[in-house]
Amino acid sequence: MNVKRFNKKYLKQAKEMAKTAPGFVAGYKVGAVIVDRYGVIASGFNAKKTHPEQKKWSKSESKIHLHAEMLAIIEAAKNWDFYNNISKAIYIWREGQSGKPLDAMPCPVCAGALEYYGIDTIFHSGEYGHEI
Repeated sequence: MNVKRFNKKYLKQAKEMAKTAPGFVAGYKVGAVIVDRYGVIASGFNAKKTHPEQKKWSKSESKIHLHAEMLAIIEAAKNWDFYNNISKAIYIWREGQSGKPLDAMPCPVCAGALEYYGIDTIFHSGEYGHEI
């Protein structure tokens, strides 16, 4: 699989992850799926709790709730070597309480972590993103 090309099924999986989030954080549900050429590596959703990895990257104490992208990175790190030079992509879905898809570009904190861990392709929902 070429991770540089959009694959609708992974954005659908990110949408399903968003729906599993235990509640709305700041009015949104967000799901994320990290893939490589073999398929899904890990997934995550936003949560009201935090994690030391999120705090490490965050510059604001008020915004240290666990983002979907960061939870996916944390889950991937448990069983996967980020430094193996295999190209990786992330699919991010964000929706409001109405269920309508919203723009899901990573925040600067998550963007920095994604770059650090070699996840160089980002597909997301929203006005400037992809539809399913």
